[in-house]
Amino acid sequence: MLELMYQYDILHRIHLGRRNLVVCYDHSECEKPYMTCYAEYDRSTGKFYSQAVKSDSYLEVMKVFLDRLQKHLKDAETFRASRPCPLQMLDYRHCRPRGEEESLKGQLVILDARKLEPEYRTADCQLCIALEGNGCSPNSRFGEVFVRELYSDIPYFRCADDILGLADVTKLPDWARDKIREQEQHQPRKELEDK
Repeated sequence: MLELMYQYDILHRIHLGRRNLVVCYDHSECEKPYMTCYAEYDRSTGKFYSQAVKSDSYLEVMKVFLDRLQKHLKDAETFRASRPCPLQMLDYRHCRPRGEEESLKGQLVILDARKLEPEYRTADCQLCIALEGNGCSPNSRFGEVFVRELYSDIPYFRCADDILGLADVTKLPDWARDKIREQEQHQPRKELEDK
């Protein structure tokens, strides 16, 4: 499917709800030149395209595209409504200096808001615990860091370059400090359950 995608011109591309939706046109295809699909990233193989719908009708493909977009918009609104945190973003003022030989592993980090998708550019999405990865090494600007979002416990990969810095807990908003205390209280129980 990836090789097939190169013959298409991308007419529309929208990223919403951590998904890339595209509408494409293939000049060499006579029967069904229009297609909409998800352009997603797989770490092991690179980009791939899924849930493709092809048609001879641009309007039909646009309807599928817009229906999918509407669903992701509702999901993003539900996500935002489920998090009662202020929309304020964190910046360098909320970071502490990092030692030259200090690893990110096990540290509370702040993701650079500019590297987050627009619908996730809020402080609750910026705060993560760095778990592991070659990007955790001291002085590593590249490589991957496996993180767990502080607010939701959702784990995912980020580039080391996406990390703004180490969080200074004393400079974080009250809701963030409350969440850290809550996590610390549950941490011993989690460690016992894992054994």
